[in-house]
Amino acid sequence: MIYDENDIDFLNLTDRQFEELCFDLLLSMDYQGLVWRQGGSDSGRDIEGRRTVNNPLIGSYHEKWFFECKRFEKGIPPEKLNSKITWADAENPQHLVFFISSYLSNNARTWIEKIASNKSYAIHTIEGKGLKRILVGLPDIVKNYFSDPYSKLLLEHRRSWLIHNIIPEPETIFLLANNLDLNRLSADEMAFFWCSSKIRSEEIDRWIEDNEPFYISEFFQPLAKLSNMHNSVLFDISQISPIQLIAGATPYDLIYPQYIAARLGIETSKKPREALYSFVRDSEGEGLEVLIEATSDFPTKIRYVPKHARNEQHKALKIIKSFWKQ
Repeated sequence: MIYDENDIDFLNLTDRQFEELCFDLLLSMDYQGLVWRQGGSDSGRDIEGRRTVNNPLIGSYHEKWFFECKRFEKGIPPEKLNSKITWADAENPQHLVFFISSYLSNNARTWIEKIASNKSYAIHTIEGKGLKRILVGLPDIVKNYFSDPYSKLLLEHRRSWLIHNIIPEPETIFLLANNLDLNRLSADEMAFFWCSSKIRSEEIDRWIEDNEPFYISEFFQPLAKLSNMHNSVLFDISQISPIQLIAGATPYDLIYPQYIAARLGIETSKKPREALYSFVRDSEGEGLEVLIEATSDFPTKIRYVPKHARNEQHKALKIIKSFWKQ
């Protein structure tokens, strides 16, 4: 999923969720011994941890870090920070960090600047804008706290495929087709949805007969723009074990009705893994070939075929069938 700072609204979180987000952020940054002091007296910090510093001159040593999380809509005044400074004076960490969802008030900023030089520890303030910039580089955290329910649904089903070899049912594909924001999807997310839909084509056609029609043709061009292969996506796979193969034409795709779709077992030096494959085309010679593999990084191959897609589709079908006979 692709995110930007506009997707992050700290006010949609509770105070506890904001603390949890900060805790997850620190987990991703190699802090050790993290303790989240939930509920009751927090002894001057919401989170405590340590960090190992490797110094080539004197060797490794540990630093103690205190983290305080403040979810505010407006500027934070000095009195909301003062008790945390008092606790740090008593506990003597090496660093005190304020995670602030909004910003420091002018008085708070001036006050911290005046007292910082007299402290035995460093005081750091990470305000809302800076915190958002950090989080945008950690899409898994943003996904957990800020993504819409349909994005989460897609990611949950992709995980189910990775772990259990289960792809979405027609009802789920219907929901996703009507609610996903294409502009926010990564190549592997689009590829997973696209291939799953094509493999379910026959079931979707039956489902539509009793329900509301829907279309996924709008995914074709965004995927085509992400093309990363010149030859067939099957070209460099040495051993394939076909699991499921369907081919035909769907009456509910008026632009790219001709398709082949497959679930493939791909042999590797370590262990076999599943892949989803599809090749669709129109009647004018334009086509799209996609393959996504079930590993943690979901490697995705996409080939846009601007012409002669009929011939290329027949070649791909022949390749898959040749492995089926072996």
